[in-house]
Amino acid sequence: MKKAILQLSLLASALFLASPFSVAAESAAATMAEILVNLNHFPSDADKDRLADIMESDETSDAEVDIAMAISHIAHQAKDLGIEVGAVKTDYGVAMKRSRKVSEQNSKGVEFLMKKNKVTVIKGTGTLLPGKKVKVGADVHEAKKAVVIATGSRVKGIPQIGLDINKTTVISSDEALFLEAAPKSMIVVGAGAVGSEFADIFNAFGTKVTLVEALPRILPIEDAECSDALAKSFKKRGIDVLAGAKVVKATVGKDSVTLDIEAGGEKKSVTADKVLMAAGRAVNTEGMGFKEAGVQLTDRGFVKVNPTTYETTAPGVYCIGDVAGPPMLAHKGSREGVVVAERIAPQLEPRPAIIADQALEASGMQVTLRFGPEPTTSLTIMTGSHLSGPRPAPGNGDSPDP
Repeated sequence: MKKAILQLSLLASALFLASPFSVAAESAAATMAEILVNLNHFPSDADKDRLADIMESDETSDAEVDIAMAISHIAHQAKDLGIEVGAVKTDYGVAMKRSRKVSEQNSKGVEFLMKKNKVTVIKGTGTLLPGKKVKVGADVHEAKKAVVIATGSRVKGIPQIGLDINKTTVISSDEALFLEAAPKSMIVVGAGAVGSEFADIFNAFGTKVTLVEALPRILPIEDAECSDALAKSFKKRGIDVLAGAKVVKATVGKDSVTLDIEAGGEKKSVTADKVLMAAGRAVNTEGMGFKEAGVQLTDRGFVKVNPTTYETTAPGVYCIGDVAGPPMLAHKGSREGVVVAERIAPQLEPRPAIIADQALEASGMQVTLRFGPEPTTSLTIMTGSHLSGPRPAPGNGDSPDP
């Protein structure tokens, strides 16, 4: 797998080990780079073109959602709004080109920022070494202050049932954004935010979509009302929603894929031109020298970090983005990039991280935000029946320290 290095070009005070495959990691990298540049700590981007491409892919997805929404309004709701239209024709390839053009313009800002500040670009495969060093090819780069890991994550298949991502008939969201035409049929495995989003997009462009989710409802971590509303909307628009379904076998052909599915006590086979995998992500930690450099992983495979500083078990080595642990979201990675950048830059007093502990209770959810590293201030937010119950005294209800 290709890795990337960010190196401070003048003071050589930090190295940045990043991955070109994770939106959240690249968001974190871009945010951190911008802060250090503005503080005159010139970080170098080890793979500028790919950084722009990944950010562009994220924006392309957002643009396609907007397009899909417009198509849906015109095709299904125009008459209710007093608008009469003829047959709606769509072209995924044309929409794709336009959305990429728009996102390309936005991503040029990051490239300009790097070029403006004379950022050094190093391309290659990076390996972390002990003592805040990173090896790229035959060259070893040493950081005086810090190494930052932002290697991100990747979409994972289900190899145990024969469902490996081959980038042709079994694809991830990355390949979906580069298709030249919408397939006639598609099975989306995983109905979280990403899977539901792509089911919506391809349905709008005329694809016959089957959405498969192992848990009892789609959008399983959202409110049940949201799940029910979206499931009804999808079914009304012709999306075949299979919740509580288990994929037991995959037969991958040259031009199509057949999945054997168990749902509701029944067995069925579904065949489609393409299968889009959206059932989870795997973090990028393999073959990067983490163990040898003293960077430990958690039981779940994430890099173990101090939750208030994002420093790993190796002194001077930090970690941000997907690989630092859930949630795997771009804005979370960006915030971590802010915290670490300000710790690396000597002229600023670093702002503390914000830690959120969630304690689920039978009557609702209690969330306590504590401001570290040695929190003296806390804010407790309560939802559900807590809103109508007695308010806690100041300091009461705080969650224990992690």
